Amino acid sequence: MMANAIMCRRAIGNVVVNAVRYAKAGTAVRLSGRADQHEARIVVGNRGACIGKEELAKLFDRFYRGDAARSEFTESSGLGLSIVQAIMRLHGGSASATCTQDRWIEFTLVFPLKTINV
Repeated sequence: MMANAIMCRRAIGNVVVNAVRYAKAGTAVRLSGRADQHEARIVVGNRGACIGKEELAKLFDRFYRGDAARSEFTESSGLGLSIVQAIMRLHGGSASATCTQDRWIEFTLVFPLKTINV
């Protein structure tokens, strides 16, 4: 994978900070990575409050902080995930989020395996 090291670190760091910040107390935050011929994929997961499909679509919007329960007691400005999305687009990749019925939330960063000039 070819990526700007500082930007890559920032994108992964922002997702990890969110996972730790919003994880249910006493649960684990899981990080995994894998690559194939076409892409490198980093997945950060945690167990937290259930996030509906409509809200999942907004998580990467600037200044979006979710419902009051998620944003009341945090230092978050609502920019972290929008920065992640911008970094991933600069690299020709993507960022996405999913939530299962059992409240497992995963953020996936996909970097294409190609040379970039960022």
